[in-house]
Amino acid sequence: MIDKHMERANYIITLYSMQAGKVNCDHEKALCKKAGVSIGKSARLFIYSYTTTEKGSLHEYSGDYDSKSLKTFCQEHLPRFSKRVDINQFSFPSNIIPNLPQVLLLSAKKDTPAMWRAVSGMFRSRLIFYDAEVLYF
Repeated sequence: MIDKHMERANYIITLYSMQAGKVNCDHEKALCKKAGVSIGKSARLFIYSYTTTEKGSLHEYSGDYDSKSLKTFCQEHLPRFSKRVDINQFSFPSNIIPNLPQVLLLSAKKDTPAMWRAVSGMFRSRLIFYDAEVLYF
């Protein structure tokens, strides 16, 4: 049963450029103690997330182990380093961080796409991210 939950979590987490793995608290007692995880046979899911700062934090999943709930949990903890801008009033700032390229995603989506949020977390120290909603007529 635990492997089935891990399989489902790995599939969803892979979609959002996150990493997942198993920790055997019988063998990794120090790590489990540090994370406040007690030894047991039940499946538990933790995500180490960089949402808006350089310092990440550990979040434990406590919902149902169905695809929709796991997907929602993963999406809520995706990075948020891309700044949403209004394309009609936008120009790239010239003095943000010297020598750091700036990128703008034009999207028809109302919210910042999950993949863009994942990429913004992975490259947050190399690029400045923006995104804008583009309406099609």
